[in-house]
Amino acid sequence: MVLFGLNFCLSPARNIKGLTSSQRAISLDLIAVGISSRIWNDEAEAVKDLKQCFEWIENDLKVTQSPLKDLIGHLVKQEETNAINGDYNPSLDANTLRSYAQNWYEKGWLLDKPHSKDIVVIMGEHGYKLNKGKWLKQ
Repeated sequence: MVLFGLNFCLSPARNIKGLTSSQRAISLDLIAVGISSRIWNDEAEAVKDLKQCFEWIENDLKVTQSPLKDLIGHLVKQEETNAINGDYNPSLDANTLRSYAQNWYEKGWLLDKPHSKDIVVIMGEHGYKLNKGKWLKQ
């Protein structure tokens, strides 16, 4: 494609050297706009700057916990609040929790499909144990 006299050959299938596939997916439009608006002279310059940005994000802005852990934490907190207000022991149905996790993934709130073993570890960290299809607070 030629835009403003510049030749663009960017596509998701093309390997932009030095960027991972997810970084490449995020960067394609940004590179095209940056080159066409003359922020960068060429793709190599754009990739060099973007690599530095991604390295900064990975090294300096590390997430302290996973999004799955955050989402389950909010769900557990809500259940525990409801249990206190309703005067019952907090518990979560295992299938319901699995459905929530799948729904979060489908909505794009999670980058990776949630695995049961991760849910087991996270629920254990919140003091829950799986018993006959229910997560029970220990």
